[in-house]
Amino acid sequence: MSTKKIFVILENSFEYNDQTHYPPESGGGHPVVFSEDKAAIEKECEERNLAKFLSEFETLNDWSEDFSYAFSEEAQALLEKMKISTTSGYNWEFKSIDNYSEKNLRALFEGFDVRWFSVYEVDQISNDS
Repeated sequence: MSTKKIFVILENSFEYNDQTHYPPESGGGHPVVFSEDKAAIEKECEERNLAKFLSEFETLNDWSEDFSYAFSEEAQALLEKMKISTTSGYNWEFKSIDNYSEKNLRALFEGFDVRWFSVYEVDQISNDS
């Protein structure tokens, strides 16, 4: 029997309690893709997270009444400059994502604490004959 490391992208699960979405304490999710190439899988994971962030950006206010905890201080300062409040309840004034620069959106993503995809290292065990 031989063992080698593989890297798996897991799409994280979220639960909803009629007020906010949150990751369950037990973790959870489902595998999306795997590879022996750690750098490639980490890059793909980051790309998937950025794409999901951009697709969810205009509806983040549906996820929680107060989203300030999910953004770093730098990202919150940028949100203020963009005239977006993370604590104004479910009535955020998000404009179309097309109204924001790619640079600002990237900075917000990097300062955003929620990730929809994660990389896990696992042992692949094979029976050598």
